[in-house]
Amino acid sequence: MGGGLAVIGGLGFLGAAFSAAGGLRWLPSDFEWPIGFANGALTTLDGQHVVPHTASGRIQVYDPDWKFVTGWFVNAGGGKFKIGLKGRNTIEVITARRQMRYLYTIHGYLLVAETYKPLSYSDFSSPVKSVVVPTHWWLWPFTTPFFSWFIAAVGMALIMLSDPSKKKQKIFG
Repeated sequence: MGGGLAVIGGLGFLGAAFSAAGGLRWLPSDFEWPIGFANGALTTLDGQHVVPHTASGRIQVYDPDWKFVTGWFVNAGGGKFKIGLKGRNTIEVITARRQMRYLYTIHGYLLVAETYKPLSYSDFSSPVKSVVVPTHWWLWPFTTPFFSWFIAAVGMALIMLSDPSKKKQKIFG
C-alpha cells in the first residue's frame, strides 16, 4: 500500500510539472485535469466559470453547473499566470515568465500572443475569486503539488514502518 501511495504521489507531482513545462500540450480540449481548489477564477456574463490551473499550465472552462466544457494549455514557461475577462468572451492571460500576454476565445482558440514589456507582471490585476471545482476525492493527489507530496510522504512512511526484516526477527527470534 505504501508503495502504491508513493507512486501515485510521484505521478501527481511529475505529471503536473511535465504538463506545466509543455510536455502535455497535446492533451485534447475535452480532457479535464482535476483542479480541486483554485485561485484567480472568473465567471463570464453568461455564467461560465473560467479556472486557471497553474500547477498543470492549463485553463479550464465549466458551465454554470460546474460541468466541464473545455480546457487548453497555456505557454507560461512552467510559471504562474493570471487571467482576466476582456469583452464578453475573450480571456486575457498574463504570464510571469517570458512576459507574455495571450488572448483566447472562451473555447481556447488563441487570438493574440505578444509581449507586455515594458510593464511588469504585478502591473496586471487578476480576480481574487477562489473556487473549489467539484473533483472526486481520489483525484485530489493530482490537483496540486502539495497533495502529491503529502500522498508520496505517507506512502514512504508506510514503507519505512513496514520493514520486512523486523517481521522476520519477530517470527524467528
